[in-house]
Amino acid sequence: MLALKKISEEQIIKLLQKNGSSVWGILYDRYSASMYGIICSLTDDIKIAEQILIEVFKQLKERQILSKVKHALCPNLLRYTYDSATMQLKKYGITQKTLNVSDEVKLIYLLHSQCSSLKEAASILNLSEEETKQKIRSELLQYRNQNQSIENLHQTPSYN
Repeated sequence: MLALKKISEEQIIKLLQKNGSSVWGILYDRYSASMYGIICSLTDDIKIAEQILIEVFKQLKERQILSKVKHALCPNLLRYTYDSATMQLKKYGITQKTLNVSDEVKLIYLLHSQCSSLKEAASILNLSEEETKQKIRSELLQYRNQNQSIENLHQTPSYN
């Protein structure tokens, strides 16, 4: 886990561009909780959410979708996850939950689709840069905590 924190997003992007096999474990360790949180925000069906997460990773790897990313890996990854999840839910015939879009979600969307900088996104949402950074951290931590709660439900007790 310590080694995971030492790998920068830029290094991950380079590994993706080289199609390095070790990068997929790194991506999973670093981003799967956030990706899973996005999927769970669209459906209450945990089994379907797990299937979608697996399918998203499969698509990313087989189609080498992230190999073209030059910066902003996390927003690109989360946007792809959202888009893929909504398409897969339609395929399963499941109506996705209605989302109350928070400032955090709006911020991530702006950073991915319209803004070239944190400062620009902060300006659109009438926030300071520090507030903007805090909102991004808050959103990602929320997704991570949601995933950890679900993982705890799936763990089986060990009897020694």
